[in-house]
Order: sequence, then structure tokens, then C-alpha cells
Amino acid sequence: MAFLHALLQRECGACWAFSAASAIEWHWAIKKNSTVTVSRQQMVDCVQSNFGCNGGLIENALAYAQSSGLMSDAEYPYRSRVTQCNYDPAKVILRTNGFEKLSNLKEPALTCILKEKGPIAIGLDASARGLQHYDTGLFNDLDCNGEYLNHAVVLVGYGVDQNGRKYWIAQNSWSNKWGEDGFFRILFGENHCGVAVTPLIPVL
Repeated sequence: MAFLHALLQRECGACWAFSAASAIEWHWAIKKNSTVTVSRQQMVDCVQSNFGCNGGLIENALAYAQSSGLMSDAEYPYRSRVTQCNYDPAKVILRTNGFEKLSNLKEPALTCILKEKGPIAIGLDASARGLQHYDTGLFNDLDCNGEYLNHAVVLVGYGVDQNGRKYWIAQNSWSNKWGEDGFFRILFGENHCGVAVTPLIPVL
């Protein structure tokens, strides 16, 4: 049940694959009432429109999941580096029906999508030292750039803290030893770090 836990992308810049894969796993669990762990390594090796460990777009990963389908992580485990594409269509365990772009929606509307359909894959600016050294609490760093998106995570929930400040709950891919068991809370309502710039959800 990888989607329930924050995994570790290690030195490979494949956050886009982790975000897309985790979003698919969350939606699969919600729709099918069962769990699946898809191959992030397959995306790293085989999504030619992205750049492997040097970055990529969530959208391209979700498009690939529709066109080619995904193998399991057990069949095609993560190596944290680019290897030869070993895609085997006979071993595909799921194929999505596409994805929805939600970039025209404001954050309050995104909460409705999350509640009704499930977690949302997003890009954000993770260059601020505050996020890299995040431990716990509400992340609200003025150094964030809402137009410079260099990381991908998954919005999995939202809430209000003891001071009445609204926040998103996001799943990262920097291991469960980072942040709040691999998750973090980020300020809601101000497009903080660009959370509302490129939101997407898979369609199953």
C-alpha cells in the first residue's frame, strides 16, 4: 500500500513519477476498494516526453498511464536511476482512462474535487530552504515562488489549525522520516508555492 506512505525518490529527480503514481494509487483504492502499487521506475524509464531523473511533467506521466498502462512495482521495482525501458504490455496491471486538468479552479473548488473524487497531483516550488528543512507545523514560506514549479507532490487532505489557519495536507516523496511521517501541511488559499497552478487528477 505504497500510496498510504511517503516513499523515497532518493537522488533521482523523479518526483513527477511519484506524484502521478501515488495519485493513481489513491484513486484506485477509492474507486476499487482495493490497493495496488504501480511502477515508478517504468515511468522513469519509459515516459519519453519527460527527462527521467532530471525532471518531467505530471501530465506526461498520466498520459502515459492511459496510453501504455502500468506494471506493478514488484514486477518493475524502483532503482533511483534511469535504466532501459522494460515495459511488457502482458504484465500491465492497470490502465487509466485519462486525467483531468484543474488549473482553472481556485483552491476552495479544489477542496470539493478532493472530497468528491480523491487526491490531486500538483506541482509546486520546493526550492525554499524552509520546505527542505520542514519538520512539522504549517509551512508558510515567503520565499516560495508560485510561478517556478520544480517539485511534484499529492494533495491528500485539508484542515484548519488551532489558530484558525486553513491548510492543505500533502504527500511528499522524501521518505516517511521527513516532515510529518512524509507528509506536510501547507498554507491554503493564497496559491502558496504554486499549489493551484497545475493540479491534475487521474481518471479510472
